Amino acid sequence: MLVALLFGIFLFLIVLEMPLAHAMLVAIIATLVIGFNIPLTELASGLIAGADQWLWMTIPLFLLMGNLMNASGVTDRLIAFSQEIVGHISGGLSHVGVATNTLMAGMSGCCAADAAITGTIMIPAMKKAGYPAGYASMLIASSANIAELIPPSVGLIIVGVIGRLSILRLWFSGVVPGFILGLGLLTTGYIMAKRKGFPRLERKPSFKRIVKTGGGASAALAIPVFILGGMRLGVFSAIEAGAVGVVYTVLVGIAVYRTLNLTSFKGAVWDATRLLGPIIWIIAVAILFGQVLGRLNVGPAIADFLVGISPNPLVFIVVISVVVLLIGCIMEGTPIILIVYPLLIPAANAYGIDPIYFAQLFFYCLVIGQCTPPMATSMFICNAIAKSSVADYAREGWPLLITQFLLVPLLIFFPALITWFPNLIMGAL
Repeated sequence: MLVALLFGIFLFLIVLEMPLAHAMLVAIIATLVIGFNIPLTELASGLIAGADQWLWMTIPLFLLMGNLMNASGVTDRLIAFSQEIVGHISGGLSHVGVATNTLMAGMSGCCAADAAITGTIMIPAMKKAGYPAGYASMLIASSANIAELIPPSVGLIIVGVIGRLSILRLWFSGVVPGFILGLGLLTTGYIMAKRKGFPRLERKPSFKRIVKTGGGASAALAIPVFILGGMRLGVFSAIEAGAVGVVYTVLVGIAVYRTLNLTSFKGAVWDATRLLGPIIWIIAVAILFGQVLGRLNVGPAIADFLVGISPNPLVFIVVISVVVLLIGCIMEGTPIILIVYPLLIPAANAYGIDPIYFAQLFFYCLVIGQCTPPMATSMFICNAIAKSSVADYAREGWPLLITQFLLVPLLIFFPALITWFPNLIMGAL
């Protein structure tokens, strides 16, 4: 009864277009007051406790690091480097977009940020070269998803904290899927370029220019190696890695690139703060929402129900993947991680599924929703830049979307694509 009340109020308010966090909070208040007679002071304490976790400090630090990199002009250097490597292939600018987002992934850790940063430069350039606006928008939105897989991923920090998993192992688990996704998008872009006659960049590749542009981007490209290497060797923790990354980025922007000044620094801090506020608010409310579900024993009930349907873990994985793919298309990613993922952990444990494998597969299915209509953050960002409708976005770019969906069965039937690299670097669990 109380579960129905909680979700009934929540869904009713969502239909009325109330902001997600506010809808959750109203549903929580109604359920706690009616079902548990809990004073509102305890509710306030629960909100504070949800936001007051030490590991959440990693989120603002990595957001700031990505913004500082962008303020230092790293994007232009990565685009120039990508042009020299893949620009001469058919559909050159689309390959440059994918390659740039893959390189950016090791710095920003957020698909929405990557979509905005690279989209601002690449989408107008692609439209000018004759690419359809919908295709350019879908390409950048799709390749921006790589930022959520290749470390340091901000989303995986949240998954790691909620699931009490090693953040470093989770980051390593996304490396192979991230590069497979990038390769798949490059292949799809090449096939579409051949069929539709998309142009390539006329200039032939030059080893000298590759070395020159690669050297210009090398200080930025060293960041993920520096951070992950330091964490793996035990030199610093995830939070310390974020702080070290910020200091390193500031030094690179001032001393190496000489493009970071006080004005751009303040702008980067402001942009990171603007992103951080809604994230922490949603995290606090969603954790409280999850605690209410815990009081109602929803997680164990779901585990018993699913195990009762089929003892086969493969059936469970397939069903959950489909459900998360669908939910990800209509809800923002962070609340889904904070609400749905904890409810599924008992069931995954009951089936004996590797927790790192399950977390990464869950997360990737969720990430696809960030560029899949009808409600997709990256889609809205890129469509606004491209001045494209959702219909054009879907019609022109559907092969790129299919490419992302095809990775799901690969990860389901070949779990080693997720578990091999972290086990290689850190040893098997």
